[in-house]
Amino acid sequence: MPETPASERNLKDDRAREGRRQLVAVVFAKGAWPMVEQAGDLDPDVIAKRVEEIWKDVLDMPEGRRDLTFFDLQGQSISAVRITARVEDELGVPVDVGILFEDPDLDRFTSAVLAAATTPVA
Repeated sequence: MPETPASERNLKDDRAREGRRQLVAVVFAKGAWPMVEQAGDLDPDVIAKRVEEIWKDVLDMPEGRRDLTFFDLQGQSISAVRITARVEDELGVPVDVGILFEDPDLDRFTSAVLAAATTPVA
């Protein structure tokens, strides 16, 4: 089976991401999503809960171990990209992937996401 060129894979990824964003917009418009469309309008508790779910899912964090850092949980560059992409896709909050390489625990990362959620986009 021939390998798909990177440019074609990126185009497919971009199309899939745009499709998810359109789906989220429709779900928001229909009122079926428990959050609102603008990150700045989200309840901080809702953001924190969703960030925790993403962190646990990507890093397979054991229950009761919020103190473990990104690298303690064997986080790697692909994990960092997956976490930040999901935060942006699911919450609409852009987060610099570099924050994860500062080796935060869940609480520090959540604080960074909350700060980004309340910062106006230029």
